[in-house]
Amino acid sequence: MNLSRPLVTALALAVTCSVHADDALRGAFSARLGTEVTSVKPTPIAGLYEVRADGQVVYMTRDARYALQGSLLDLESRRNLTEDARAEIRRGELVAYANGGTLDFPAVGKQRHVIYIFTDVDCGYCRRLHQEVPKLNQAGVTVRYFAYPRAGLESDAYRLMASVWCADDPRAALTAAKSGASVPAKTCENPVKAHFDMGNRIGVQGTPSILLEDGTELGGYAPADQIVQALDKRG
Repeated sequence: MNLSRPLVTALALAVTCSVHADDALRGAFSARLGTEVTSVKPTPIAGLYEVRADGQVVYMTRDARYALQGSLLDLESRRNLTEDARAEIRRGELVAYANGGTLDFPAVGKQRHVIYIFTDVDCGYCRRLHQEVPKLNQAGVTVRYFAYPRAGLESDAYRLMASVWCADDPRAALTAAKSGASVPAKTCENPVKAHFDMGNRIGVQGTPSILLEDGTELGGYAPADQIVQALDKRG
């Protein structure tokens, strides 16, 4: 299809104006929130924008005067639009770890599913969930762990998790730590701080926290058969 020069020029101007408008909104929202806004999108509600900043989602009016926090629900499609946006943010963060950095317990045989778990060695439910990992692996589920020492980066849990990631056999060290056995102190270049910071960016509230590859939050502790059932339902 051949477009006339005036039409091409008009379309180019429209795109340029749209980009400038988006930049202006992002700048206004960043100034109001006091932090960098990474994304601005119109919502189905006229005059209300979805704003993403620091891994979180808020809604703001065009004049940047009013902001809303909470879930935006589409009752017709039965979708939580806010959770969809949060899943996109999480998925973007997970991409950085597609080629390593997590502590992996691979599926036995054919891999059917992959889950990511933010875990803490001092968390009782994390320890219970770790006991379910062999069953998950047998069911074709690969488990990829992120370290999330809830007590912070100055805690004993942080130092223990750093030692786990630095161990000669990190998987055995994690299992030992979660069973209450001692793990030799060891230091090295490790991703524990990066994991913790990422967890804070995407709003991890507690451990264990299970995520799917698409960024969907599956929940916290559950027995292996319930996790597999939930994964199979999603396809």
